[in-house]
Order: sequence, then structure tokens, then C-alpha cells
Amino acid sequence: MTRESWTDERLDDLNGKVDRGFERVDEEFRVQRGEISELRKEMNSRFDSIDARFESLEGRFAALNRILITTGWGLVLAVIASRAIPS
Repeated sequence: MTRESWTDERLDDLNGKVDRGFERVDEEFRVQRGEISELRKEMNSRFDSIDARFESLEGRFAALNRILITTGWGLVLAVIASRAIPS
């Protein structure tokens, strides 16, 4: 095939093939964007449920902390009181 055989019609045909190829690539990108968007929604939903679970754990740890501090002070006061009372 020589350079002279490249007519305007053949160039138009090549241009059409290139355009159709880019249209397919664009469609694939649209599909991928949609899938990524759905994945993000699912991940955000799961992270929200994990955040709620951590918040409930924080409350439980705070209650446990209060119990430990109260018990610790109770033990300290009991030791002090036992030393203060003569036997």
C-alpha cells in the first residue's frame, strides 16, 4: 500500500474507527465510575455502622473506667481507715 492510495474516504473510515474506539473506552469509564460510586456508598455505610459500634464501646469503657476509679479510691480509703482505727 502506497501513500497515494490513502484517499479521503479511507482517512474518514480510519477516523470513524478511532471515534468508535474512544466511544467504547468512554462507556467503560462510565461503567467503572458507576461501580466505584456504588462501592463508595457501600463502604461509607459499613464505616457508619462500625463508627456506631465504636461509640457504644466508648460508653462502656467510660463506665468501666468510672467503676475502676471508684473501686480504687474505695480500697485506698479502706486501707487508710484500717490504719487509723487502733486495734
